[in-house]
Amino acid sequence: MRKITRDQYGVIGQIQTGGWVEGGDSACWNGHYSYFSGDTKTLPYVKTFEVKPGAYVRHPKADVTYNGFGAYYRNPWMGCISRDQMTGVLLGIIAEKNRMAMLRLFLHWSLKGFLLTYKVLDNGKDPKDGHSEKTGYHIMLFLEEFPEYLPKEIILVTSNPVGKVRMQQAIDSLKKRKLL
Repeated sequence: MRKITRDQYGVIGQIQTGGWVEGGDSACWNGHYSYFSGDTKTLPYVKTFEVKPGAYVRHPKADVTYNGFGAYYRNPWMGCISRDQMTGVLLGIIAEKNRMAMLRLFLHWSLKGFLLTYKVLDNGKDPKDGHSEKTGYHIMLFLEEFPEYLPKEIILVTSNPVGKVRMQQAIDSLKKRKLL
């Protein structure tokens, strides 16, 4: 098992053979650290990893990731974050209790139909190969569990009839509980 430490930028990274610190999973590790330790001061999560409104990178500096891919972000369809990194991103935002950052993240990923990955670089499997991607319904499940992040209004925009029914059921459940 490899050890983790903070790199020269103060970001948690993994010590590689040869002693250098690689930051390809830093978004995930730092989000988990902030959430579980309650420490949001050592490394302000959103300020460090959000490169454009709602857009996050694995590490803010290209020089500490393999081939610089961890800091890559071009637009909502071209970047390097993957589903597993999104867990840390969400935890980092939740730890800071940053509702505006959560809204920006929500809006950013809504542009992609809530496919919480870019998959444009050699970063996992292509979504066409049958792997299950996160959807708008997964966001609704999150909002049911964490109603403090609910917007004032939810408007469903989808061409998926099954997904629309499931998301509407989640909205109805929130309204029944008087949370929306």
